[in-house]
Amino acid sequence: MIEKKTIDFCIAMAWQGGIENVINLVGEHLLRKGFRVRVIQMIDRGMRWTTPEIEFHCLNAWKTEIDWDALMESYRCFAEEQGVGDLLFAVGWPAMTLILREVLNEIGVSCPLIGWPHGTLSEYEKDGVKHQVIIMTATKWEAVSKDEKKQQETFSLHHTRDSFRKIVVLDGNASPWTDEDGVMYMGVIPFLLGK
Repeated sequence: MIEKKTIDFCIAMAWQGGIENVINLVGEHLLRKGFRVRVIQMIDRGMRWTTPEIEFHCLNAWKTEIDWDALMESYRCFAEEQGVGDLLFAVGWPAMTLILREVLNEIGVSCPLIGWPHGTLSEYEKDGVKHQVIIMTATKWEAVSKDEKKQQETFSLHHTRDSFRKIVVLDGNASPWTDEDGVMYMGVIPFLLGK
């Protein structure tokens, strides 16, 4: 029997909003494709926001002060007890990528780690994250097929001179292509399947 590949979405904290809706939609799609999907939420806000089919794990109780060492330790314990997914998305806070990368290095696990920011590129750079894949999502193919909308959606990618690899993930199954500035575009399906 072939074991299902596991996709982990690691998020600092969440309620019910845009990024949560996107994670649910992508998660449901991945479940239909035969993947195991887990959401690992670092800080519990007292509410499960994922659909029942998606595994949901909260690692820490809500506190007014964020203890970064405690977040790293709780994820380290989770990873050692529950295992690490075959693909990790660090969602939300720029520091999530740093926390996950540090823990993976400490426990000696190598797997793809993708930063999925919920903020600006400058926030990532300020927190010291370099050489990470930056994902921008467009909710509909049409959002980047019209020149004006495409310019709005990709302005920050085209006007930053950093070392980040830049990918715009589109809805659907579009084959990858790269524009004149080196920004790659591809559908969510080939992106998740690594094509």
